[in-house]
Amino acid sequence: MKKLVAIIAVLAMALASFAGITATGPNFTTAVSGGVSFGLLFEETGFDLFVDNGALYTADWSMSVSISGENVDADYPATLTANFAGSFPNYDAVPTFLSATYDDDMMTLGFVNSPYTGTVNSYYLANYDYDGNGLVDDPIGTKYMTANFKAIDLDFTYITLDNLDTRHATSEAATSVVAGDVMAVNYPFAYELGSGNINAAFWGANTDRTAVTLQSTTTSGKFMGFAAGTDWAGADMVDGLYMAAAFGLQSATDITAFDESAYRFNVGYNKDFSVVEDPAVTVTPHADFEYRTDNPFPFRDTAYTAAASEIAAGVDAEANLGMAGVFGLYDTVTYDLGASPALSYEYGVTYSNEEIHELFNVSAQFEKMDSTEVATPFGLTAKVWGGMSEDMYAFSYNVELAGLSGALVPLTDMASATDKYVAYALNASVYPVEKVSIDASLYNYTLNDYGYDSIAKLAEPVWTLDATYKPNTILSLGGHLGTEENWGDFTAIHWYLFAKASFSF
Repeated sequence: MKKLVAIIAVLAMALASFAGITATGPNFTTAVSGGVSFGLLFEETGFDLFVDNGALYTADWSMSVSISGENVDADYPATLTANFAGSFPNYDAVPTFLSATYDDDMMTLGFVNSPYTGTVNSYYLANYDYDGNGLVDDPIGTKYMTANFKAIDLDFTYITLDNLDTRHATSEAATSVVAGDVMAVNYPFAYELGSGNINAAFWGANTDRTAVTLQSTTTSGKFMGFAAGTDWAGADMVDGLYMAAAFGLQSATDITAFDESAYRFNVGYNKDFSVVEDPAVTVTPHADFEYRTDNPFPFRDTAYTAAASEIAAGVDAEANLGMAGVFGLYDTVTYDLGASPALSYEYGVTYSNEEIHELFNVSAQFEKMDSTEVATPFGLTAKVWGGMSEDMYAFSYNVELAGLSGALVPLTDMASATDKYVAYALNASVYPVEKVSIDASLYNYTLNDYGYDSIAKLAEPVWTLDATYKPNTILSLGGHLGTEENWGDFTAIHWYLFAKASFSF
């Protein structure tokens, strides 16, 4: 590690000796965090010692080096910044190169040593977070480079899909150079009546978003492709109007056949209008026309994989009545222009109120579930929740009518709602004396990332009871009773007593 720092410092000083170039850094930032709990446990099977999850900690450092100055051949300033990172306990390992940025009056160049997580065009070069965890599900490639040419504000992106080194490539490897690349350009524009983008992309990849072997033309999958598109959103007099279009070709049978095509055209209107200020009433007319063909491109939005041609329109409304709650109405009628033209319908009513009292909040949604029928069937979700806390106690509850993952409950299933559609939880805490808490819970569901993973019958919940004494922020003594492993059996109790030390940093 010390040798690395010395090398970087020598390099910076050496560069600084030419043409008035100055160097700053290396600059270090560090972060250490973690935690551990350990102690004595006494349960049905006897005494034991425990460590919760082991000693968890992270110790990371990052470093940046910045070099700036006047170029020998041109009189303009330039800056190069490089970023590295490492982690302990491997502090003596070679650090990981993260990124570098070069900037001058004409351009900004970036190099990132990780997969591409951005989006150029949602139809043919996009990334998405479908599971909602805040991370891109399938980022593209292994590393990428960006360039912005300031005079015309043109952006260029180059993504490599693998780590093929072709500096000394044989004739066989050289033919694979373009087979693992994605290149894209984007030009943003803005005028008085709106703004948007014009972009294009070229790639050599298969359906798995990885490089293809050009020699194996019989390999199943896709090969080279290119696409171009534009999007525009109106402003001022045409605010709410939008448009998007794209066209592309993809090879399916031979490398350069370009025998698969995809089109997309989308134009629509969506804007909120305030019709009454007190109480606040908002009306939102919306209309959309879309035409698209099957999309074979490996880097596109998977929501646009099927051919479709349709017109959709409706008018939504919302009324905020203060203490009386917020009422919403939404509807969309869609006409399918495909081989079998047909109308479909979506409409519903929503209500929410969080103004009544902290102990009583309510929300509900009533919606037609099958879009092929005009008036039936309908589904419903509803929730009531609340809570309050004081110095000596805290209390909260929630009761919800919902299906798994928060789905609507069909009205035809209401007779069996208490068996699988009503989820509830009751939580209470009492603080009889300082540093002592008694916590009780009763609940009949488990959760996943999207909502309810399971809902037990009303009479088959789990209950828990915990008592804890914390003389300080490190030590805890207490006990636990519960039926977590025996849903619905109130007498199948497990228990334990504990004395533990916990700390985090």
